[in-house]
Amino acid sequence: MSLSFEGLELIGWGWTEFSTFDHEMSLISAVAFLALPMFVGAWIIRPISTRKGPLAGAGDVAPTKQWTKAQLIFLALLLMLACELPVMLSTPNEGLADLLQGKDPLLNEILARVPSIRQGPSPPFLLRNRHIQFFPWLIQNEIHRLQGIPFQRVNVEVSDCVNKMMDCESGTAQMHMNDTVTLDIFPPFHDSPYGNGFNKSSPVILFAPGLRCYSQDLPGNSIIRIAYEYGFRSIVVNRRGHTPNQPLKSPRWNLFGDVDDLEQVYNYIKRDMVDVDTAFFLHGISSGTSLTVSALSKWDKRRTEQPERETPAIVASVAMVPGYDISKVLERERFLWPYNDVLMYGVKDHFVVQNEELLRSHDNDAVDKMLSA
Repeated sequence: MSLSFEGLELIGWGWTEFSTFDHEMSLISAVAFLALPMFVGAWIIRPISTRKGPLAGAGDVAPTKQWTKAQLIFLALLLMLACELPVMLSTPNEGLADLLQGKDPLLNEILARVPSIRQGPSPPFLLRNRHIQFFPWLIQNEIHRLQGIPFQRVNVEVSDCVNKMMDCESGTAQMHMNDTVTLDIFPPFHDSPYGNGFNKSSPVILFAPGLRCYSQDLPGNSIIRIAYEYGFRSIVVNRRGHTPNQPLKSPRWNLFGDVDDLEQVYNYIKRDMVDVDTAFFLHGISSGTSLTVSALSKWDKRRTEQPERETPAIVASVAMVPGYDISKVLERERFLWPYNDVLMYGVKDHFVVQNEELLRSHDNDAVDKMLSA
């Protein structure tokens, strides 16, 4: 299939439809995946436990365990569900379901040079299930988080207008929404055993983390380790309200980020931390992609319409796991159970409960609505 909209072209291969039923079947498959080793393990362990009973003699031999027909049928069904056999037969084994591509001819040249972009991920046979795939990923992320990366922490004071619905650059806007955005930098600019080969002109990647995420869990931090190996300095921009154990100073946080805050951070880094010719890259992850795309759109427009104004310069950008419409992406019809409930609880606890006193002083009714959502 091929579909064009707003300068983009959606090129599809294979089966791309999705429904709540698919999600429910995938959850059932995940349960079957977990139940399968438990069922086989219980069948193996039972003869051992029978042999080692309190009345077992030294020469006793465990009875031979035979699979019954019902057990074999049940085992086959579990295996079929665990491997998502019905889905596997109706979907491609590898490759992308969809490729969202701009119409610039240069993109075709990039795809020709990097054919792996079209291939997409190919999950192993026993780990096709989208829910089960979370487990090794979560385990790796937790190990990396506990190990930690020795970031350098820098606090940047930012200011914003009270009413974001008006033009904050008009000069008449009230600028009272002051707060602190923390920057976590690796390798550090100061003396550090990790700084060999780095200097103030080393290329910088600005990271915009996901919802409720921060530098040690973007989610995960393996991308920072890889960037370090290739000579890139990573600066994680922990937007308002996202830095752990740092309450808000003003009654505003940024779930999806704020372009004005990001520009102030960029200017601070450009002015006080790097050389004038240092290259900047922008990497948004999950909810951080909204900030990435919005910033590039605003800055490109300004560069075209007001070339005399100073504008942040980004060499290249990546939006990883983006939500194309933030008004719908987190609705229950899109962001399904149990993930919606888990994330909702975390958002309330981190953003609302931690700052409840400050937020209630600004709008008590709004806080009640958020907590009852």
